[in-house]
Amino acid sequence: MGTVFGTVGYDDVSLGPYQIASQTFAMANETGGLDLAATGNSGLLGLAFPLAATIPQTVGKTILDTIFAHLDDPYRFFAFRLSRNETQDLGLSDSSFTLGQLDSDIVKDINQLTFTPVFSVGWGSYDFWKLPLQSITID
Repeated sequence: MGTVFGTVGYDDVSLGPYQIASQTFAMANETGGLDLAATGNSGLLGLAFPLAATIPQTVGKTILDTIFAHLDDPYRFFAFRLSRNETQDLGLSDSSFTLGQLDSDIVKDINQLTFTPVFSVGWGSYDFWKLPLQSITID
């Protein structure tokens, strides 16, 4: 959690097989509470859904909205696989990020997944990041 201040800009994006011309971005000129400099990161990629995005739809579409517009409904998803990187060598990480496709090391068929509706916070408004906790494993 933190704050970001900046301006809206446009740039061409290459993300895996996706080529996007003139994608809208919020360029973070100032951040607070994110500690980006201390981690060696030079930026962040927002994955907000359109209704939750900081960039108004009158200015441009979010990167998710742009990519999802070219995918069939069953493939409008992204997924993270987070793992511990005990060696501190980023080249050995088992973490992954997929967009519109499955990580075949985890699941081979979309029908193996369980889908959970997003949490509604009122008429037409959703909190896309809340899901009921199914289980947790520590250590």
